[in-house]
Amino acid sequence: MLVVLVRFIFLSFFFLSAGNILGKNKKPASKEKVIVVGAGIAGLVAAKDLLDHGYDVEVWEANPLRVGGRLFSVKVAGSIAELGGEDLLDGGDANYLIQYANQLGIKVNVDPNPYYDIHFFGQDKKTVRNLDLFVEEKFPFDDSIDERTVDAMIEKAMSAKPMVTMADFLQAFFAKQPKLLEYFDARTQTNEGVSTKEIDASYAKSSFRSQLWSNIKTVRATSMKKKPIALSNTRFIGGNASLPLALAKVLGKRIRMGVKLDKIQVTKDGSYRLVPTRGRLVKAKYVVLAIPASMYKYINVEEGLYKQWQQIVSSNVMARSGKVLVPLTWNKEPIGVAQSLSFVARLNQDRKVAALYFTNLESKDTSAMLDIARDHSSFLEQVFPATKVELGGKFETPVEQFAACKEGCVKNWSEEQFTEGAYSIIPPGKEMLLEDNIEYVCEQPILQLFSPYKNTLFFAGEHTSHDARGTIIGAFESGIRAAKMLENCSRPTAAL
Repeated sequence: MLVVLVRFIFLSFFFLSAGNILGKNKKPASKEKVIVVGAGIAGLVAAKDLLDHGYDVEVWEANPLRVGGRLFSVKVAGSIAELGGEDLLDGGDANYLIQYANQLGIKVNVDPNPYYDIHFFGQDKKTVRNLDLFVEEKFPFDDSIDERTVDAMIEKAMSAKPMVTMADFLQAFFAKQPKLLEYFDARTQTNEGVSTKEIDASYAKSSFRSQLWSNIKTVRATSMKKKPIALSNTRFIGGNASLPLALAKVLGKRIRMGVKLDKIQVTKDGSYRLVPTRGRLVKAKYVVLAIPASMYKYINVEEGLYKQWQQIVSSNVMARSGKVLVPLTWNKEPIGVAQSLSFVARLNQDRKVAALYFTNLESKDTSAMLDIARDHSSFLEQVFPATKVELGGKFETPVEQFAACKEGCVKNWSEEQFTEGAYSIIPPGKEMLLEDNIEYVCEQPILQLFSPYKNTLFFAGEHTSHDARGTIIGAFESGIRAAKMLENCSRPTAAL
């Protein structure tokens, strides 16, 4: 596939230039002014790389209280857990991200939690293992089924009739298996953060394919009375926020907290005036915009930028997701992953906290999330047999990295004013614009929608990734790409 080839090429560039990326072999100082808007992973990585290469970097972050964006680590009853992005491998190979973090003294924890099969709580209010669903619905999972078979099954369903959304695809794929339809509809909603009616059908070949193949392998192992495949998480030791905090320490006073961008003006000499909602305006030769796609609509731009701006706004939907972090005390081993129509629950690094991940929250506020969790307490205790699932305490919504919640934490990303959602997804009808429409700018691959404006205003963030959208890896790689593209475009020979 084109995106796989482009990603291979991008990572090859990354590997060959790793010395520069990690702050070695610096170029002579240029002192050209760069404003990086956004202090999430994408913005901080881009800012550090540009600083290492001699640019005069300033970072604007709208949040006055913390850096890190959608990486948000907290402490629940003394145990570190994640309110934001969790699995570093969600999105693909994270070797370069891990290498980068190691250079900053941050180590990785691969957590092979003794998960067994998934336990699903459906509309009938009964708990059932995914193995039993596959058996009851007569869906094949024996050794004759491999990845090529799965691909063929998906292609057959997609070619049967035109389809726009993942809801269309799932209805066709599980036409004779209503319970598996319910289960995978919930799984897809959990993965993508919105209703399957709001997700482009192209996700059938990526997210759904991965889900289905994983389930087939797990139920096959369970049916043969082998230990099912563990569902491990890979996270930074000490919390995923360790990376943005380490980068912020390097950047120091170059980060301006609580500065929200209001307007971008293009000057006669081709540079930019950036006007904040409050405070002094700043002139810069280059801009790296590393904010969520949901925030573009609040920035005023001039006519030359407006068309591209509106395309970006209309081509991205944010996942309406949230988390409830519940402290646990064990009396025996957990038996699986808890999946319901409303949330999926997994464990943190030291298995002392259950993270209940809610999706499609348009009608659920923070208090409703807690009510749903409490209504499912008996289901949770089946899957996580703790002495008590502590859902009766006071749940706090923290605002700073590594804030402590004594009785539990809760975060509704749909209500977060700096993101208005958890991560971006491809809405129906936007597949071609956001997947395979790739070009090269200053030796770097980029989706055409996010090509830099006049090679001086660059776009970063997980939503700009062509093959790891919505992931930590996607955000990280976009920051590296934006910095490299700016450096290449600013060379005297780039315009020749």
